[in-house]
Amino acid sequence: MKIPVIDKGVDDQLVKRPITWQGQAKGALVQSKDDPSKRVIYLRSDLTPTDKIHTLSHELGHAKLHDLRRGEKWSREIKETQAELTGYTITKSLGIDPGQNSVRYIQNWSKKLKALEGNDAGKIIREALQASTDVTHYLSDHLSNGMKRQPTMAKLEQADNLAVMEQSYQEVKNSMQKTMNR
Repeated sequence: MKIPVIDKGVDDQLVKRPITWQGQAKGALVQSKDDPSKRVIYLRSDLTPTDKIHTLSHELGHAKLHDLRRGEKWSREIKETQAELTGYTITKSLGIDPGQNSVRYIQNWSKKLKALEGNDAGKIIREALQASTDVTHYLSDHLSNGMKRQPTMAKLEQADNLAVMEQSYQEVKNSMQKTMNR
């Protein structure tokens, strides 16, 4: 999906996100409103490896389903339900138990699904399952062959909210490197 994933030096960005019923956000998909093709996923640095995989799966669900360019106008409750269903399915397919917190997360956000009439509930679930299928197929095709990709950083041409966050990340990273080199 060509979305950079940053899990170091961005905790301060996640603290600024709205607190959920579970507490501080574990991750976020950030998409530039000025240029919606510019997207990045932030993950908290203190997550366990299992939490990191599950949170990344959840954020990939958002990336597949809730791109500003698609124009979907789902409510936050529906978006979170879809992303967590996607994350849950991906994580399970990898043989990782997402745990009861994931089930509670889905239950909490999905209350709004019960109020939908017609085919919307089916569409919401089908979209989440399609997103998880796309990601698991990609993983099967690429990771089973031992494919490994080196992360790269792209420079943004124009300053916007995403560029400011990227610049903040780079400043923190450079500062940390200088401290470690002393």
